[in-house]
Amino acid sequence: MEQPRPLSRIQEARALRSFIAASGLWGAWGQATGLGTAVFTGYALLLGGDESFIALCTAAAYLIGVTQVIFPLLGPKLGDKKRFVVTIGIAEILLRGSIVMVPLLLAPALYLGSLLGLISLGLLCGYAISPFHNAWVASTVPAHSRGRFTSRQTITSTFVAMVVGFGIGQFIDLFGTDNRQMAFSWVFAIGTLFGLAGFLVLRRAPCPASPPTQAQAYDFTRVLRPLADANFRRAALFYGTWTFAVGIAGSLYSVFMIKRLNISYTEISIFNALFMVVSIVGYRMWAVLVDRFGGKSVLRLLLLPSALIPLVWIANEPGSYYLVPVALTLSGIILSGIAVSVTPLQYGLLPEGDEKPFYLAAWNASSSLLGALGPLCGAILVRYLEPVQIAVGDLTIGNLQIVFAISAALRLVPALLL
Repeated sequence: MEQPRPLSRIQEARALRSFIAASGLWGAWGQATGLGTAVFTGYALLLGGDESFIALCTAAAYLIGVTQVIFPLLGPKLGDKKRFVVTIGIAEILLRGSIVMVPLLLAPALYLGSLLGLISLGLLCGYAISPFHNAWVASTVPAHSRGRFTSRQTITSTFVAMVVGFGIGQFIDLFGTDNRQMAFSWVFAIGTLFGLAGFLVLRRAPCPASPPTQAQAYDFTRVLRPLADANFRRAALFYGTWTFAVGIAGSLYSVFMIKRLNISYTEISIFNALFMVVSIVGYRMWAVLVDRFGGKSVLRLLLLPSALIPLVWIANEPGSYYLVPVALTLSGIILSGIAVSVTPLQYGLLPEGDEKPFYLAAWNASSSLLGALGPLCGAILVRYLEPVQIAVGDLTIGNLQIVFAISAALRLVPALLL
């Protein structure tokens, strides 16, 4: 099989700089419009959503990710994959930003359905380009420096997100509770500009030239071919169960801070900044260890301690939430190492040639399928446990905290699978 023609060292360096710069801009975009952030959570609550709706949005994001297994079939039909990535990526940014128009154009009864619909369409565009964008990055980054590249890329994205997130928190609090819709509108509009700028930067990144291919019939057997690889199958199952365990409570931490602990957006932005600073330190530290000892060794070290994080969240209540920054500090240390470790582990399982997008799509789709079940189960549990109140000494544990405890227990499963 003829392989893509590699980039020169100058082109490779330029591509890596573009990837990192784009990630920084998307870090700002994610803070403004990303699911699971305090901004999106506050906006959805303002439009009439509740904990279950927030979890449903997260579940929909994962579930739509399953469609990634289909899009690599377009590969032989796409003349310019780079143009496809940039064009459809811009469509994703515009769709995600258009949620700002929902309360301006529609009746209140349509708010939540339209919000979910626009998010879903934007996510579909993002998942359409994901296999091709990831294959582009995987083909460009040298194998010996994947840990360091992932670290640099994530540090850039995290630092930008930290600065922008802090500014967003203060900006929203300036408007007060009566003018929150106006504040959210500005945040979504400016965030959309950051997202568009990311794809404009990505346009400058050279792409390894693929050999000319003839148009082929759609071979749907290629979609399932990665699952015949036993090593890949086991690794994908490990990551899927991890995504499920984290996702069952992941979208509820912001709800817990806003709705139960009554923390201001400025305080939340300070806490998030703490998390991001610790994460940046973690990315640099773990990247060296990953490149030296391998991603699997670092994952073995961190998966069991990760189960402590949701337990720390439980011991917080209104007026006494000093353990929130402790939980976020632990998250920054532990989750940064897991994030840096997973990408080299994934890239090391990829074959060469035009099968690479299918493997990436299968990985993302399997984790998305199990990831979708996490928030769905979380939403069901939150509703089912809503009347439950458990007194532990002076602490009252409600439905959200019970879900946090379940998430902690489930994080032991991927540790056993690894």
